Amino acid sequence: NLLKNSLQDELDCFFKHHQNLEYDQRVVSKAAFCKARTNLSYSTFVELHETLIDGFYRDAAYKKWKGFRLNAVDGSTLKLPNNSDVIEHFGQQTGKEVPQSRVSSRYDVLNGITIELMVRSIHADERKMAQEHLNKTTSDDLLIYDRGYPCFSMFSAHRTNGSQFLMRLPRKYSKETTAFESSDLIENTITLAPNRPETKRRCIDSGVSTEPLNIRLIKIDLPD
Repeated sequence: NLLKNSLQDELDCFFKHHQNLEYDQRVVSKAAFCKARTNLSYSTFVELHETLIDGFYRDAAYKKWKGFRLNAVDGSTLKLPNNSDVIEHFGQQTGKEVPQSRVSSRYDVLNGITIELMVRSIHADERKMAQEHLNKTTSDDLLIYDRGYPCFSMFSAHRTNGSQFLMRLPRKYSKETTAFESSDLIENTITLAPNRPETKRRCIDSGVSTEPLNIRLIKIDLPD
């Protein structure tokens, strides 16, 4: 109904039409509605969203880029109500006035649709959340990430999953990327291996292979 009036007015209007009442009558109070709403599981909205998304990609003639569905993945934080239950579940950041959660979104940039949105504790690892998105992607998906995401375990997770990725790299990500950035090449293929102990440990914790893999580097000069 795209609520425009107060909650009580909207409830009265809804039940007047729903029950074909001839005059205004208080059927459900605002307090009763709010009390009933607390019994509604959050998973209801997750499942409803998944049903709508599945229906769209099954029935609509949606846009693709060279056969790929373009998925942009990014994380952020969300301010939450300041109460004890919320703080217990999501955690509290030092120095912050209100509790926050960490969110990770997978967004279809061509069709303007949020395919998947995760909400976790503020202390959750943004890269691990991004890796969870891969559980529902296929080889027809091309996932796009900014500079905060590149790491060997993420590369390897895509290899395991079979989906494609494009990540913006910091100039000094590795000695190979540093050499490529200072060269005259606009494209090159390098082989990366998890040489650091912490990198191998992250792969093991993420359940992905530590075998070396080939990465294609592309250089794009921006106007500035």
